[in-house]
Amino acid sequence: IGLWVFDISVTQLMQEHIPAPIRGLVGGVQQSLNAFFTLVAYAVGLFISNPKFFHIYASTAYCGVGLAAVFFAQCVFARRGRLFSSDACSGAELDV
Repeated sequence: IGLWVFDISVTQLMQEHIPAPIRGLVGGVQQSLNAFFTLVAYAVGLFISNPKFFHIYASTAYCGVGLAAVFFAQCVFARRGRLFSSDACSGAELDV
């Protein structure tokens, strides 16, 4: 469920922050990059198929996720000027 929710949130962010005339172009590039890196992951798994080298495959994937988190944090900081919302950090109850 976590990955599915992440995918929906990325789609929502793209719809909110990308102008309508280029939204299809950006979505197409995103899908192309997703397919390319999925292919890279499969190719690396094919060439590093020996189980004793699994730690290399897993470490590469872990570093990729960490790098994505750094890029996302950089984007959030560039837009907001801070990483966290002051309401979320204060611990105050929010009225829904």
